[in-house]
Amino acid sequence: MKALQRWFQDSNWPINLAFLGLLPFLFATGGCLLYTSDSGAYLMTAQSLSIPLDRSVFYSLYLRGLTDLMSLFTQPILGEIVVLPPLILLFVGIFQWVQKLFPTLSKLKQRWIFLLMWLCACFLTSMPWFLFQAMPDIFTAILCIYVLLFLQTQSLRNSIVCASVILFTAVMHNANLITLTTFSIAIWISLKGYLGRKPQFLKKYITIAKSAALVGLSVLPWILLIASNVWGGNGPTVGKGSHVFFMGKLCENGILKTYLDNECASKPNPFCAYKDSLPEHTWDFVWNSHGILEKTGGWHHSKELYNEIILGTLSKPKYIALHIQAAVSATAQQVILTHGGDGLTPLDTNATLAQELKLHYPSEYQAFLHDSQQQQGTINFEFYNHIYDWASLILIVAAIFCLYRRPQPLLIAFLCIAGLFILCNAFSTACFANVLARLNARDFWILPMLCAGIILEYLFSLYDGKNSEIGSSSDSI
Repeated sequence: MKALQRWFQDSNWPINLAFLGLLPFLFATGGCLLYTSDSGAYLMTAQSLSIPLDRSVFYSLYLRGLTDLMSLFTQPILGEIVVLPPLILLFVGIFQWVQKLFPTLSKLKQRWIFLLMWLCACFLTSMPWFLFQAMPDIFTAILCIYVLLFLQTQSLRNSIVCASVILFTAVMHNANLITLTTFSIAIWISLKGYLGRKPQFLKKYITIAKSAALVGLSVLPWILLIASNVWGGNGPTVGKGSHVFFMGKLCENGILKTYLDNECASKPNPFCAYKDSLPEHTWDFVWNSHGILEKTGGWHHSKELYNEIILGTLSKPKYIALHIQAAVSATAQQVILTHGGDGLTPLDTNATLAQELKLHYPSEYQAFLHDSQQQQGTINFEFYNHIYDWASLILIVAAIFCLYRRPQPLLIAFLCIAGLFILCNAFSTACFANVLARLNARDFWILPMLCAGIILEYLFSLYDGKNSEIGSSSDSI
């Protein structure tokens, strides 16, 4: 009992307890990792060390590097490689958030707020489903957390640490580069006052110099990505297959149909034969092995034709207006998609993923076949998503109410900046890839988690206020 009493008196006990928040999900998943159909491509690229046409190579390099490092000491365990580094970065980043956002609170109260925020992320948001995925999606949220820390910190050492994490997480997914660049430019323009009156409350916590440093930092991941393609023989390009995804997006938003209707009479091209049967979604265009993509040159022989059409839609005002309209519409659709479980369906046991697991991670392969709740289709994502929807709504509304009753400029600024990052991620994924719940839910969970901390801080202030009133009343008596 004395040992237990000492543990509760220790201000670090909420941090120790926070780790228990993930245990239920080990049972919910059968103790196995979660996979999407893209996971197999990442594992295959990790072994071949080839530069893929359609994605960044750096997540594959991350998997391969940690696998080789572990193999020097023991049999590599994919679960540890996928989960532990992001878990540590999340834990440290969220804890640093608490210290930055609530500096006047005692150490124990900060620990309580951290515990609530972490448990909120575990049980009331879709965060765990991304943490346990063999996918780079969790790094988008980590990027958001460390970008906000970078903007707020004044220490050179901490700035360098945050910048290193930002660079590491940004290169994990192509969309992260667009998100980081869009967000950093938006912050810099806002602070410069080019969008209207300068936001003085924001300038109190973020300097123009720091926002300019973030803009400069956002260039480095692009350089690394282009360099990886040059090294892989693809030339100085962000991605050798980028034109395919952009063309798929033109199909989805209807701009390609309009372009072909207007231009085919005077400038015929191979797409004109299919202008009345274009795919409805980007993924239908990109991944249909017998679709229009294969009939118009495929991945390897379509670049000249596709770039000519893409440039045509970006060079005339009537099409530019359609692009702007489509971007606003797609972003609006994407930003409200907050559900977990997208893509986490039973997968083909003869596909690339299963073969890679069998060859390089035999223990994970056996678990994938026999223990995975995902493979058995027994994870009720509909039930969880109902919880996430209501929790997000209640927490966000309650946090706004708390900030209305007791305005906290720093918390308001952080909440707005986090919301801006989520909006930028929705823009980059919806406009240059797909409108999918997975692509927005991977970082939206930060918002309700942050709101939970704001609510508890408000409750602490009410409690302290009542105690001070009672104390003053006693003194007067």
